[in-house]
Amino acid sequence: MSRLLVLLLMAHSALLAAGSPELLVAIRNGDHSTAQKLLRAGADVNTVDSDGTTALMHAVIESDTKMMRLLIDGGANVNAKNAPDSTALMYAADVRRDQFGENQAPARRRSGRESNR
Repeated sequence: MSRLLVLLLMAHSALLAAGSPELLVAIRNGDHSTAQKLLRAGADVNTVDSDGTTALMHAVIESDTKMMRLLIDGGANVNAKNAPDSTALMYAADVRRDQFGENQAPARRRSGRESNR
């Protein structure tokens, strides 16, 4: 009986270590409903792909703010780094730069007034 219990615990640990690939698929597909169901069922909000890229990073890459909010509200680690040593914030900066171009970023607020630079 105790041997069976040990085997069950080892199998459970292996599943947890494997992460939640279904969550990554839902994020890539923009399937908010499935992502929410998976998180409620216990999917690892900080699951990673083979490069260590987190679920939150994938949501950022997809520019899916609703998914980002869902993951952050679910406890996603916003400071996690992947194999290339990037964070979700770094990906967000890259996405923003791609959207607006290096010199075409929208004006930033300074001292409560908009800059025209």
